[in-house]
Amino acid sequence: MDELLVQYIIGPVSAIDKARVEKWLNESSVHQDYFNNFRDIYLLGKITAKPAPFNKEQSLERVKSRYYRLKSDQEPKTTNIRKLVKVLYIAAAFIIALGLGFCLRAVTVKSETTPKPVARVYNEITSPKGSRSKIVLPDGTTVWLNAGSTIKYPMNFLTHDREVHLTGEAYFEVAKMHNKRFIVNASDIAIKVWGTKFNVKAYPEEKTIETTLVEGSVSIQKLRGKVKEKETYLAPNQTAVFYKAEDDRKIAVHDNTFEKVVPKSKVLIREKVNTILYTSWKDEKWVVEGQQLGDLAKELERRYNVNIVFDNNSIKDYRFTGTFTNETFEQLLEIIQISAPIDFSITNNTVLLKENSSSKKKYDEFLTR
Repeated sequence: MDELLVQYIIGPVSAIDKARVEKWLNESSVHQDYFNNFRDIYLLGKITAKPAPFNKEQSLERVKSRYYRLKSDQEPKTTNIRKLVKVLYIAAAFIIALGLGFCLRAVTVKSETTPKPVARVYNEITSPKGSRSKIVLPDGTTVWLNAGSTIKYPMNFLTHDREVHLTGEAYFEVAKMHNKRFIVNASDIAIKVWGTKFNVKAYPEEKTIETTLVEGSVSIQKLRGKVKEKETYLAPNQTAVFYKAEDDRKIAVHDNTFEKVVPKSKVLIREKVNTILYTSWKDEKWVVEGQQLGDLAKELERRYNVNIVFDNNSIKDYRFTGTFTNETFEQLLEIIQISAPIDFSITNNTVLLKENSSSKKKYDEFLTR
């Protein structure tokens, strides 16, 4: 019956086997509870994406093999049902995720708020460098994960407020649930929403956390230990920029791209932004406008899983504008080479960008005309 339940949930299943499962479920509430554990954990790990090479039959065999190997090492099933079910379906979700180009794993965190630590189990989904991912959370919220990003959410996601933890960049289309807020925790800030579309960029190696609102309403709240500061609310077509270091924020105030500074929460606001520039990384057409090569290189490193090195920091200041549609990395380098006096060389996974002195002279002459 264990094997049949696995097939019943993952599908497809024959009419005869379906009838067997339904008959077994109707025999007792114990059977129904046992099945619910299987199903709930599977749904919490459910992931959707564009079709990718993936053999469901082979994956099912690996799941079953792993399950029975674990089962033989455990105590009698009657005392370990819940643990076995969780292990099996975390493993199943992990295999399905890998087949779709994701990495999903379970993370156990001990709570420090109770006298006796209670283990909390999380789903953690990673979109590695060189890939972008689209997932659907248990509440129906759709999330696009940019390269080199991770999102984590608890197994009991729908029990309280819908809370996720983000490292990297993600675009959210949040499903509306009037009785449950949706909260994105990103480093030092919490972004609170009910149902809306927005982008969050929070890579740990960068100095800022940027939140761009496309539709709806969100609030930004800085977290200082257990103390929560005043919330800052965004309107559509605004970007909130939170500087992780106070010194960086003071420097940024002199940047004329900011039209409003919220002193209490230390959040800087860009008004009337073109949201496409902040969200198109997830689409077939990637749009950049006036972006410095130094910043563009960071995005290219994640997007194509490469390492970019500059032989002269001055060329990082060249700015680029364009729309890219499924170009290869080499094609993008050729576009950069044509647009500015820059040469490139590729060794293994490392790209060296260097200034071309002869073409720079012509480039400077062209700019001074």
